[in-house]
Amino acid sequence: MRQVLVVVLCACSSSPKHVDPIPLPGEEHPQDAAAPQDISKWPAFPTLGAPPASQPTGDPIVLPAYAPKVGDAYRQKADSSFEEHYKSGTSTRFQRTDTHFDLDVSVISVDADHPKKVEVAVTTAHETIALADAPTTTPREDEDVLIGTYVVGPGPGGGFERDEAVVTRGGGVRVEGREQEELAGLFGVTLREGDSVTRLVRSKQLRLGEVVALTDADKHRIVGDPVEGTYSLSVAAADAKTVTYQIDVVATTTRDKTTTDMHMAATIKLDRATARVLELRNQLHKTEHYEDSIDDTFSTDTTIFTFH
Repeated sequence: MRQVLVVVLCACSSSPKHVDPIPLPGEEHPQDAAAPQDISKWPAFPTLGAPPASQPTGDPIVLPAYAPKVGDAYRQKADSSFEEHYKSGTSTRFQRTDTHFDLDVSVISVDADHPKKVEVAVTTAHETIALADAPTTTPREDEDVLIGTYVVGPGPGGGFERDEAVVTRGGGVRVEGREQEELAGLFGVTLREGDSVTRLVRSKQLRLGEVVALTDADKHRIVGDPVEGTYSLSVAAADAKTVTYQIDVVATTTRDKTTTDMHMAATIKLDRATARVLELRNQLHKTEHYEDSIDDTFSTDTTIFTFH
């Protein structure tokens, strides 16, 4: 189930790595003697605004069919952050993961409305992880996760991120491990299936300021098995050259004694002449309650595409 929409909406950015350098609840905790942390006093996450009200103006916006070509080249700059505030009994955990990717991408082959194989030249692919019992800026891991140039093609899929892409270097040498998983997270689904979210927004002919509720079919197109909630699509901004769509999700669900509250706001900016995606922004706040535990997370992602 693709419940965390940020992964689907930003196929161009990888999911934050979750690290457990301290025992999880129920295990012996090396700092149980320390004073219990009160996560309600930790720095608060930003508040996401309510979905917009519909105020349509002007004519419906119609985008052309997207037609990528062999030889298309663009720069992809992506920044993401993931912060977790966790409490179970007297045990707490704080994690902050920040990533920065600066990549040059060239399309090697295409399949209808999406690239099928790409060459990726890495300028920067850096990740920093800070983790402790309370908010900290001291990095536990600080590393480059990709170096050099890769060729990325679609994998067989099947539910595991490592299966989403086949990665090679010059001469066709297969790349495995962390590098392969990062590139699979960045490109795998799009290379194999295309981008279902941008297909959705391109298929809608909405006016500036118009807000529509997504149908069940729309929800399945972008998240597979959606959680119950309010899903809306709107045109947040438009001018002669670009149009920006916004997707809002507010949902609460209870499964297996775990109640999850989720609020997501994402924008997709496209070029009106070519239907190319120019910019993706996403914010996701999710809180899970299970018995006496609270897992509160907030993530942001920004990806900018500059076509050569």
